Amino acid sequence: TRHLILLFGMAMFTIQMKNAIITYISDPKVESVTYPSVNDLLAPDIHICPLNQENLTSFEEDGYANKKGFLLGINTYYTNLTWGGADNRTFAQTATVLFQANLTGNKVHGNSCQYVTKFLLPYGFCSHVVNCSFDPENGRMRMKLMTEAKIIVSDPRAALYHRFPGEAMRGQPLVIDGLGRKFFYTISAEQFIMDASCTDYGADGKSKSLAECAEAWYWNIFHKLIGCMPPWLSNTNTCTGFVKYPENKKEYVEVVGEILYNSRSSTPDQALASCLKPCKKTLFSSMLSSTENLANLDRNMVNLYFESPVRVHQNVRSYGEFQLVVEIGSALGLWLGWSMISIYDVLIDALKIRMCQ
Repeated sequence: TRHLILLFGMAMFTIQMKNAIITYISDPKVESVTYPSVNDLLAPDIHICPLNQENLTSFEEDGYANKKGFLLGINTYYTNLTWGGADNRTFAQTATVLFQANLTGNKVHGNSCQYVTKFLLPYGFCSHVVNCSFDPENGRMRMKLMTEAKIIVSDPRAALYHRFPGEAMRGQPLVIDGLGRKFFYTISAEQFIMDASCTDYGADGKSKSLAECAEAWYWNIFHKLIGCMPPWLSNTNTCTGFVKYPENKKEYVEVVGEILYNSRSSTPDQALASCLKPCKKTLFSSMLSSTENLANLDRNMVNLYFESPVRVHQNVRSYGEFQLVVEIGSALGLWLGWSMISIYDVLIDALKIRMCQ
């Protein structure tokens, strides 16, 4: 009977050890939610994009049917592709003629703020505000806008060279229309930290950023079609001067058309689908709180209030090395407990030997 009990204890020990090892290898996860301060997050990207930039008369005079025709480089004055307009200018010079954006006077309050002008779909020219922070006490960021504009608050890790990411913002769009008004918006942030099907872009990776990864994907496509990158899509390997029409014009038009459509609908395109997502992603949501009228009718004032704390979602291991060691200790304790029964046999044997002597 005692032998059967010992065998049963051995079986229980083996099963417990097996289950512990299988659970550890399966790497189970549970969602952990923390609430750090908004000041602990990576500073968001702020873009100010004036509305209604397209000058339709200039498009026609420069030989382009519309914005899509300009992005394609199809000009009625030439038999080759060109983004230089009727006078064979540079892309930047032509874009300035076709897209008339009033960026002068737009200002985010803060001495450290810097402004970089970028051409971004689907708007045209936008001011990228960098090195700007909100008030750490109340989370407020104040802006003065001299034109109607859309403001986009997004995660810099998800930035692309030519357009805004698919999930740039949620909630009510930050559309500042009319003049002579003061807008109050509440901005909430929610961060997701992933541990699978993602990558930490940086100097040590194959791509330094998601934008660089997407650019490499586009290069593989356009290099085959026209031998260079459309100048609005990238700053490297860009097309200059005149470019020969692609042999497969239909595919070329479809690719550019899809990029333009996706930029309007905020839909991730094939380039993003081919790239791993950053392991950290912050989504911003906006809500209009109130508006007021201003005495000055030539400007708008915008107040963005970033809520704190923020919700951070992260999957953490529910069964790691510590839990495995505890389980092994428990199994060993069980086995030693069952083994105590064998002490009775040792005592009996010792007594028998003593009596024989």
